[in-house]
Amino acid sequence: MSTTVCLASTSPSHSATTTTTTSTCGSLLQELQEIWDEIGETDCERDRMLLQLEQECLDIYRRKYENVKGTLKERMSSIKPVLEDLRLMKKRIKEFSETQLQIGQICAEIAGNGQFINSAEPQVNEQELTVKKLGELKSQLQELQYEKTLRLQKIDSHISTIHALSVVMSLDFNNMITEVHPSFAGPANGQSKSISNEILARLTGLVHSLKQEKQKRLQKVTS
Repeated sequence: MSTTVCLASTSPSHSATTTTTTSTCGSLLQELQEIWDEIGETDCERDRMLLQLEQECLDIYRRKYENVKGTLKERMSSIKPVLEDLRLMKKRIKEFSETQLQIGQICAEIAGNGQFINSAEPQVNEQELTVKKLGELKSQLQELQYEKTLRLQKIDSHISTIHALSVVMSLDFNNMITEVHPSFAGPANGQSKSISNEILARLTGLVHSLKQEKQKRLQKVTS
């Protein structure tokens, strides 16, 4: 009877584990063969004992494999929450960065130095990556967006008034509006309208001066 019965139970995918098991089974079977030869054990009894030993070897291998598999599952279970936390942090950092960038851009536009702020990367403090802090930043962004909308509406109103007055008095509208700021010349130049305090003040002053000029001309006509 050959010892290859136990060797056939090994699996290539688990060679490291089965090598030890196979070696142990092989040594045991070799020793049994020697003992059986000495005591003259029958073939029937040898077959019975070989089948029993083969099953025991398979059981040992199966238990080792299941233990390894269970350990891997436990490790994966412990890693998953960490990965989820990292994904959440990555997402929150992105939200913080985008929100801070938009806040910085609008603040710079109001201050009149939008080109400068666009070249700067917002710094995210990982110690402040809380839902509360993100909510505060988003509220600040909404307020600034509303402020920007009001300024754009006011600018459009001033430009419309300037255009109407320039038509009435036959003045060069495009020249006047471009002198205030090149972004008012039209969308073709690729610039967004300036909403800074200085530009608003200049537009307001231009409207005021045009109205005064119109009033003077009317007085001349009626005098």
